[in-house]
Amino acid sequence: FVKQKKRKLTVSGDEFNLYISKLTKTDISAGVPNFHPRTQPWNILSDYVKLMESKRCLQMIDRHVQWAKRMATRLPFSTGDPNEKINSGVAELISRTLNHPMYESAYVEGVQSFERWWEITDLRKCSEKSIAELLATRKVRLLGLDCEMCHTSAGPSELLSFTVVDEAGIPILDRVVKPRGDIIDLRTAITGITRQRLNGVTLEWKEARDELVNLIRQLQGQKPIKTKKSSKSKSNVAGDGIARFRFNSSEPAIVVLVGHALNNDLNAMRIDHRPIIDTAFLFEFQKIGQSRIPSLAAAYEHCFSRPLRIEGAAHNPYEDAAAAMGLVVHELSQIKKTSPMSVVPPNDPRLRKLVIQNIPTDYIDYHSYIMKVFPPNFEPLRLEEFVGKKYSYAPPPKSQNKICAIFETEQKANAAFEALPGISSFDLFGYSTKSAATFTTPKGHVVPVEIRKSVPEGPIN
Repeated sequence: FVKQKKRKLTVSGDEFNLYISKLTKTDISAGVPNFHPRTQPWNILSDYVKLMESKRCLQMIDRHVQWAKRMATRLPFSTGDPNEKINSGVAELISRTLNHPMYESAYVEGVQSFERWWEITDLRKCSEKSIAELLATRKVRLLGLDCEMCHTSAGPSELLSFTVVDEAGIPILDRVVKPRGDIIDLRTAITGITRQRLNGVTLEWKEARDELVNLIRQLQGQKPIKTKKSSKSKSNVAGDGIARFRFNSSEPAIVVLVGHALNNDLNAMRIDHRPIIDTAFLFEFQKIGQSRIPSLAAAYEHCFSRPLRIEGAAHNPYEDAAAAMGLVVHELSQIKKTSPMSVVPPNDPRLRKLVIQNIPTDYIDYHSYIMKVFPPNFEPLRLEEFVGKKYSYAPPPKSQNKICAIFETEQKANAAFEALPGISSFDLFGYSTKSAATFTTPKGHVVPVEIRKSVPEGPIN
């Protein structure tokens, strides 16, 4: 419990969070787990016992126990009975989400709904029938969700706007909200929302969140939660933003939330819901499998052969929610799972580059040495400065410890890498790497030089 709270502090001002922040993090290599009681001073342990006697902390521990039980419950989606109303294709996509290697970290450790102010909307709280019985008798409704978040004094990912779409990608709810806390960064380049647009917005995040909660509960045949009535202000709504969704049947359904990296949206809205379909978990890369997840834009372009948005344009929650729903509809229409996608687009400049790293900063004439590392007929066209994910075409500085070798084509870059001495292996981040040579510095230090490809080809270790 303490480790989970320490991993992700989400409620500012909570006395238990203040206590946790005082804990001493120990070196796990010493054989003592982080935050183990033996590593804490006596006054901290005494404060902990006193704190646990408070009513609020006892309530929080009870919420944590219930949360742990829910997290241990996996929904049994059957796909073999043709008489079931649940669509077998939807069940398959839910199963693919559940079985993704990153599911536990994203939706168990990453969605800590035992915190205050969370709403739990899934059917794991239903005790009248088992989940298996509900699945065999209920229809399925898909709701696509996407949120935009900003950085405030309350946290780095506070809800700023969200859109909910139906199975056809038609908006149901479209809201801009007044974020919690004092605004630090609206991330306008990403969110597209300015301070001017927020002028007059009075809709609190909890009121907006409760709209979605009651929409889900209505579809599932559950009683609505009590909500605070917000003022009738057009500034509360993005666009017309009116919930036009109408339900043709009063028959209870199972709501499946759809989104891309949906755990981030659930955290922003403080909603814990299952079942879900995370489109980030439906696709994988060539060679590196599921060790990385694709962006929504990359997955969309892979499936539909057209860009989701103009490069550099701000995100639009309606477009992103509709795009995620479109990916689900696409997968449902396929006989087989969509083929793996390339890590980078064809003809990407990175495919023509090799990175030489671990260059000693006190080595003066490394330029001519690097050129000699490559066998004859495999020399690069030029060397370039390495600057993170971007590359500058200025001459490389003499204090640089990473340099890019640029080749004419991808094929020539791969041939040069294969011609280098040494055995190729994957580094921690899945890049093919060789220890092809050594530097002997002016001070007499012998340093191995690593040469790696610029695009990962293996799993993250």
